This record gives sequence, structure tokens and C-alpha cells, in this order.
Amino acid sequence: MVYVPPPPLLVVRSHDPQGRWRWLLLTVLAWLATAALAAFAALFVRERIASAGERAEVDGLHRQTSELQQRIAVLERSEQVARAANADLQQVLSRLKDGDYVSLSVYSLDDRTHAPRIVNLQLGN
Repeated sequence: MVYVPPPPLLVVRSHDPQGRWRWLLLTVLAWLATAALAAFAALFVRERIASAGERAEVDGLHRQTSELQQRIAVLERSEQVARAANADLQQVLSRLKDGDYVSLSVYSLDDRTHAPRIVNLQLGN
């Protein structure tokens, strides 16, 4: 049988004094790259949060603009109704003579019941 010697217990390596410095330099460079990447990510996230806040503000302004446009439309329609009612009233009043009575039904928007009040007016005298 052939004798096979056991593997050696000691490992021989060549002496490399710059290897330690190279390892340290690579570690520092990796740390700096990681720090730069983290700073870039923080800036990116901050910009995304800022743009999300601006988007929310713009959405709020759009909603407010829409509400104001609806109010304008309601007020314009209210003015049209008031003008038509005023024209009808003036037409009726133009046909009346002195001494005639006019009964008007008046509604108060301040009153919660919106109950009408009847106002009687005599023309002329």
C-alpha cells in the first residue's frame, strides 16, 4: 500500500503589507458609497414627499375652485329668478290703479320654518 501523508497543519501565505491597506481602503470606499447612496435616497424621498404635499394642495385648490364655481352658478341662477320675479311684479303693478290693493306673500330665509307672511298694500293714496 502506498503511504499518503496527512495534509499540513500550517498554511503558508506570502507576506503582503499593502494587502491590509488595500482591504482598509476598499472598506472605507464601500462605506462612503453606501453613505452617498443613502443621502441620494433621502433626497429622493424628500422630493417625493414634497411633491405629494404639493399634489394634495393642488387637489384641495381644485376642489375649492369647483365649489366656488358651483356657488357662482347658484348665485347667477338666483339673480335670474329674482329679475324674472321683479319683472312680473312690475308688470302686475303697472296694470293697477290708485286705490287698488295688492297682497304679497313674503318668505323670510332667516326664519327656519320659512312660513310665508301676507303683506297687503294699497296703491296711491
